[in-house]
Amino acid sequence: MINRIPGAGLAALVLISGCAGAPQVSAPQAAETQPGVLIVAPDRGFMGNEEARAAVSGLDRANRELVFITDDRSRAYLDAAVAAIVGKGATEVTVLPLFVSEHHPGWQRARDWLTSAACDGELQCRFARPFGMSYLAVDVLDQTLAPIADPANTDLVLLGYGADSRESAENMASDWERVFAWTGRTREFRSVEVFIWDPDDDGDAQRDRLRELATRDGTVLVSFQLGHKLDSMMSFDAMLRRWVLRGADYELYSADIDSDVAGMWLQREVNRRLARSERDVGVVVLAHGSDFHWNQAMRDALQPLHADYVVEYAFSMADRPSVEAALSRLEARGVRSAVIVRVF
Repeated sequence: MINRIPGAGLAALVLISGCAGAPQVSAPQAAETQPGVLIVAPDRGFMGNEEARAAVSGLDRANRELVFITDDRSRAYLDAAVAAIVGKGATEVTVLPLFVSEHHPGWQRARDWLTSAACDGELQCRFARPFGMSYLAVDVLDQTLAPIADPANTDLVLLGYGADSRESAENMASDWERVFAWTGRTREFRSVEVFIWDPDDDGDAQRDRLRELATRDGTVLVSFQLGHKLDSMMSFDAMLRRWVLRGADYELYSADIDSDVAGMWLQREVNRRLARSERDVGVVVLAHGSDFHWNQAMRDALQPLHADYVVEYAFSMADRPSVEAALSRLEARGVRSAVIVRVF
């Protein structure tokens, strides 16, 4: 199984060899009712929350609800969201945490509520891993690290957001370290430190410590977080520049976890769990390819299958743009999963 090339929302791709005796693939039959989907996200303020809503808006086929977690008041919103999902016939709900860390206090609080109340009965709950544990999050961080010119002589400080105690900061830091390790860049930098910001800590110690780190020679800050974003001027990164690091000599890179990336993750997680009919599953014929006549002979040979399957062709040596284009054509035709048939 291989992951979808970033750029579209297909769920997963099954790779089938063209050799004799290859397994037969049949799409799962659609269930009478689809499972519900509960997206749980940190409260980031107006602009950040609008980005989350934009990411969720692409899940038009799903029985889904979105809840922003703040404090104890959020429990009522969770209860109402679960009731709405159940009211549409769901007996199972998948909970998708739009958090970077599984140790974020907001996600821990929401999971505890759901486990002790809403999911403590006939309703089955399945908890997905947070967004930060996905390959998409790793890719965002990796692309942010790539422009750093001289990593061997750089002390890297990864900035996170959302701790509410020393214990939660330490636990969250372990998740940032894990994502960083998955980028494969652990040996490139002279040193690496994780700093998790506590938004409720109004004292000077936290600010002074970060300022001290940021102004060391050879230090680069990389902000990788889903922190507050009330508007473009009142975001976590803007606050760092305007208040914490004002007047200092520093270098700051910001990882952009935008609604497109979050939406792709949500689509992938939902598509993995929804029942699929045969017309939801497409086929990409991946062949070496040659001139018109060779390619046409392949199309003619497979033409009878078009009556039963949604088929697209990628005549290439597994060339990424060709495969991407074939997957995009399938997606435009309403397909949510793809089987790749290799013909070599």
